[in-house]
Amino acid sequence: MTANFVVWEQNNRTDFTYNTTASQEQCISMPQTWSTMLANNHNPEHAWTPQNYRSCFDGIASPYTDVTYEIINATSNALSWQGSHGGGIYLFKARIIDPSFTYCDLSAYFALDVVGTPISGWEAGAVIGGSMGILLLLVAIAGIYYWWSTKPKTD
Repeated sequence: MTANFVVWEQNNRTDFTYNTTASQEQCISMPQTWSTMLANNHNPEHAWTPQNYRSCFDGIASPYTDVTYEIINATSNALSWQGSHGGGIYLFKARIIDPSFTYCDLSAYFALDVVGTPISGWEAGAVIGGSMGILLLLVAIAGIYYWWSTKPKTD
């Protein structure tokens, strides 16, 4: 899709990120973000619309602090999940904010089931260490049982 659109999670989950920054997208001015748009209107349904959208590629070049680019379009920007906290079902609403694409309020709901997010190094160590501990305990129990069952019986 070539139109600019934004997405927000309907259950207020925030354990995902966008994978590009404004400088990677080659913005010439500060792009709009959810934090700046929600500062004026706390309801995401009305905070970012085609009526208040401003492109960071148009206008006069101005210096800005590099921020996460939160607009999705035909570029490489996408949502990403890091760490083991990102699993589960996410319900998003997408809205086209590009006024040159449509004059209507075009939006759609979609759901993502995120599975298989990578775990961090210490979590992997905990899983491996715990598994080895359980295995060692089972071997010890089997050894004690074998020793006890083969011990000569004395009357």
